Amino acid sequence: MSAAGGGAPPPDPRRLAKSAYGAWKLFLKWVPKTVTRLRPDQEEQVVIRACAQHGKHLATHGIQQTSLDAFKLVCWLGGSWLDMLDREKDVEECRQITQGLLSTLRLILARETEWNLAVPPSTMKLLASFIEQEWRGNTEHGIWMNGLYAAFHLGATSWFEGKELKKVVM
Repeated sequence: MSAAGGGAPPPDPRRLAKSAYGAWKLFLKWVPKTVTRLRPDQEEQVVIRACAQHGKHLATHGIQQTSLDAFKLVCWLGGSWLDMLDREKDVEECRQITQGLLSTLRLILARETEWNLAVPPSTMKLLASFIEQEWRGNTEHGIWMNGLYAAFHLGATSWFEGKELKKVVM
């Protein structure tokens, strides 16, 4: 986990890149095969953008990073890929990539909480709609990558916090 604090040290670039590519591979497993795959140079661009966003996030919020966050990487990989799409022509691609993104995040949440938490289908559908609205520029009714990250991160960290609280009060 990460904690807010003074100036954040830069993340180890090799470790970040390795983690980002691992998250990318997991994400791709959940994206429907009907989605046009990116060329290797485009995939590299998505990963570079996600890693750059990671560095900016740490610097902006003064986060002292103690571990890499899979939710964060997957969200920023998804956002970087969605940003490459044509907002007029690629609506169906957006929807399918979004489904892959949300499915990946749902799996990570379930794994990190020992299979105790999983986002219900109705919420997945709502989140997909929020992402699409944001992508289309309707920010009043949307959510983008930092908000999506916070939603899933909150679930996992709250579950861990609840386990610790239970030890104290029981």
